[in-house]
Amino acid sequence: MAAWFTGASRCLGVEIGRTALGEGDNVVVAIRNPDRLTRT
Repeated sequence: MAAWFTGASRCLGVEIGRTALGEGDNVVVAIRNPDRLTRT
């Protein structure tokens, strides 16, 4: 198990977070502007 810290407002950071979660890893995400958060 790994631990990840990534930006996750959109695009690459979101995919990294999803993939890591899917592998059972721990994930912490940060966003600067919650209004830009994509909901997919």
